[in-house]
Amino acid sequence: MRAGQCLRMTRGSPLILLIAVCASLSAAACNASESPEPAQPTIGSTPKAAELRQSAPSVDDSSQPTPDSQPAVETRHYQIDGVERTALVVLPAGGPTPSPLLIDFHGHGGNAAAARRSRHFEDVWPQAVVVYPQGVPRVTSRDPDGGRNGWQMLPGAGKDADLNLFDSIVSELVTQGWVDPSRVFVTGHSNGAGFTALLAAERGERLAGVAVVHGGSASLLRPAKLPIMFIAARNDRIVDFDRQYRVLQALLTRHGAAELTPDAGRQLSRIECPDGVALGVYLHDGSHAYPPEAANIIADFFKSIEAASIAVPSADLSPSPQ
Repeated sequence: MRAGQCLRMTRGSPLILLIAVCASLSAAACNASESPEPAQPTIGSTPKAAELRQSAPSVDDSSQPTPDSQPAVETRHYQIDGVERTALVVLPAGGPTPSPLLIDFHGHGGNAAAARRSRHFEDVWPQAVVVYPQGVPRVTSRDPDGGRNGWQMLPGAGKDADLNLFDSIVSELVTQGWVDPSRVFVTGHSNGAGFTALLAAERGERLAGVAVVHGGSASLLRPAKLPIMFIAARNDRIVDFDRQYRVLQALLTRHGAAELTPDAGRQLSRIECPDGVALGVYLHDGSHAYPPEAANIIADFFKSIEAASIAVPSADLSPSPQ
């Protein structure tokens, strides 16, 4: 299928069948485990800039003055059901002003600091507030003792502590004047992608767009009008590509788009579907590891959604020059 090519959804393909086809990916993502994510080349920044950011001390007082020359990096604390949770928050230079918010959820076994080193969304979207929350130990079949950090995959699991953490992060930043509540975007990798899909289902009315990387689940089929970027790796050995592809095809059918043929090499498509939903698709030949080009692709997709919402021509979905 060519980028932008869509077909109307045919009758006789009930949504319940689509959910049944791809429910297996939800279990796979729930059980997916990954080693702590290594630092990868920073996109759109110099080593000197990255070194300065990593050496900047974390602060807990969000009221401290923000230097005009560089973003402020804070470690924020949240009490969720009696448990202290944390998140790395990167605030744009210049002080509070209603800005887009991008929240990135690491995979099972990962952590917030490693996710920031891998993604550096603040480099490719400096106008946005960027948050890297820290997961807590979650039990899966790959991690029966629950010794690795992760996220809930089903509504009600763990008393919805992770959903409540999301609510607290957004509410605080909106109240403080940092975030425009109509421009909240979330993304995640592996188990974090599964949680992103859950957020799409349970908090879709509060989101402007989501992006899943090497994960996701049938929960992505629930929102009616939410823009979604879907990234999958053909050589993924943790979350099988065939399972990811079935969810993708069900998602395309859900919104009336034509079937996508998974050719070899890198495939990047933006699809404007008959029901008005924008879908982004990036298929590549890599493994389960987070692809270094993904941050650019996701940020460009989100920025194009933001631009379209204020009647500005959409941005190019192609990766930014590295």
